[in-house]
Amino acid sequence: MIFRSTFPIFLLSLVLCGTVFFQTVQVSAQDIAGNKNGGQIAYFDTPQFTNGVSHRQNVCDRYHALNNDTIALEDVLRGLKLNAVFGAYSGSYFNYNNETGIQPYGGIVAEIMDEMASRAGFTWRDSFGIYDVPSGGENETWTDLLVWSVDTYDITIDWWAKSLARMNLGVAFMKDWYDSSIILISKQNLEDEVGTDNSISLDNFGNWMEPFTWEVWYTTLGTILLSGIVYQLIEWMSNDRGDRKFWVWFSESLFLSAMNATQAYEYGTPRTAAGKIFGFSSALWGLILTATYTANLASLLVTTSDSPLSQIEGIEDVTYLKYPVCTWEGTILDSHLEANHASTIRKPKKELVDVYDALDDNDCLFAVDTAQGWLEHKSKRRYNPSCKLEWVGGDRKVSTNGAGFVAKADSGLKCTSLIRDAMDYYLEQLVSEGWIEKAWETENKRKQDLDCDTFRPDLQALDGFGDDNSRRLRRLQQEAIPSSRTHHRRRMKAGSKSAASAAGALDGGGGESQQMELGAMIGSFFVHWVMMAIALAVAAFHRYRKQKQRDSMFSTTKEFDDGASKADLENSGDAVEKNEDVGLRQQIQVLSQAL
Repeated sequence: MIFRSTFPIFLLSLVLCGTVFFQTVQVSAQDIAGNKNGGQIAYFDTPQFTNGVSHRQNVCDRYHALNNDTIALEDVLRGLKLNAVFGAYSGSYFNYNNETGIQPYGGIVAEIMDEMASRAGFTWRDSFGIYDVPSGGENETWTDLLVWSVDTYDITIDWWAKSLARMNLGVAFMKDWYDSSIILISKQNLEDEVGTDNSISLDNFGNWMEPFTWEVWYTTLGTILLSGIVYQLIEWMSNDRGDRKFWVWFSESLFLSAMNATQAYEYGTPRTAAGKIFGFSSALWGLILTATYTANLASLLVTTSDSPLSQIEGIEDVTYLKYPVCTWEGTILDSHLEANHASTIRKPKKELVDVYDALDDNDCLFAVDTAQGWLEHKSKRRYNPSCKLEWVGGDRKVSTNGAGFVAKADSGLKCTSLIRDAMDYYLEQLVSEGWIEKAWETENKRKQDLDCDTFRPDLQALDGFGDDNSRRLRRLQQEAIPSSRTHHRRRMKAGSKSAASAAGALDGGGGESQQMELGAMIGSFFVHWVMMAIALAVAAFHRYRKQKQRDSMFSTTKEFDDGASKADLENSGDAVEKNEDVGLRQQIQVLSQAL
């Protein structure tokens, strides 16, 4: 009787428990998967940069369980309601509206979080906050926002670029899902867009000095002066001064030396060995100097005859030519140029779309974006309305970097690093499986509204959004023959350098200069110097030999003169005696005749 009376109650309790269990499991599964239809409003309304408020959870019990091998890394987040914060600014990858909440398609970051939530067993859609673009004021930069967000929430969801400075501030970066490599973009055929300035500039009056660096010019002038002095010394040793005054003599030697540097040989035909050596050395040096100068001047004139814009291939060229570069203020795009390309003229803009607007309006001829951002923005009408933009240099990057989610580097106080490690585990899965790549395809397909491969400017008058003209435009674009325009071009110029290389890069970016530097020409100078020294030595040796010969001849002549004097005296005595005898005889003969 007792069994019969209690059995219905037991059966009813079992049904009720099963119903509750089924509903619990159903609700739990729904929480884990998240309501992908959107509509969730941010749970946390903490204003950004608010100090003293923290929504970070203590997960040290899970951390200890992992260390004790009582739970696997893939399960440490199971059942956890993550307190995450998302970037919900214009241009972010989180589609959120302050009134309607998360959009039906929440953006790629929401898709990634939903996929990881379903695998790891955590939830986030009912426990998240949002932040906007920082004001950029004191202590309110993007890096300040990053530090505040990881101090306040379990995890920060955005594309945060890695840097040593940020890591040193206690930020732990997760697996990259975003290519934040910095690239340079500009309009195609930029020289046609802005025109070429053919006006006469004061700078052009000195372009004849461009083939050589100042060190080479100084060395050349010094060598001309030295050659004039050496030539004068050789003439002095050869007794070729004549009756010229010293300054006239020196000015003539200096003039001949300067003329010879232009390959106009003016020394005449040397008569001495020293003169021949000096003349040959001067002619050879003048030949090398003028040939090098002429070749470099011709190369530079040919290079500069084209618009310098057509030769730009990287940030070094832009820096050298002093063109301003638009950047996204306060982001890694701006700070990297400031730190690593200090000579670059930056024009920071408040938002990324302002950067692209500046390009379109020619406010900036060049701008920087991330590689991943460019792949999206190049086919968005809001950013590239005329399909005129291109990646400068083809595949060249200003810097190579990755970006992803971040958390606090904390392995002891609240053990937030455990969340970073578990998220890393699942992010690695998504990347290796190709899931992230497919998510990007979906993201771009949903956001891009322009096919630049089939773009036809003549059809843009039909443009409109959501009307018949818009649909007709898209249909005609799909039917159009793909343009032969290559967006990722790299100019390969045989025998030519880039713009910065053509005149020497000012920014230590590695550009080669076509100006001849002293190190490249020192050999020709050195040979001339050595041969001049040899000519001087030969002239000195010949002068010494002549002097010695004169001394020897003078000694011999003196001895000869002494001997000749004695003989003359003796001969003169004999002659006197002979003359006296002759006279005496003549006198005797005359007297004899008289008698």
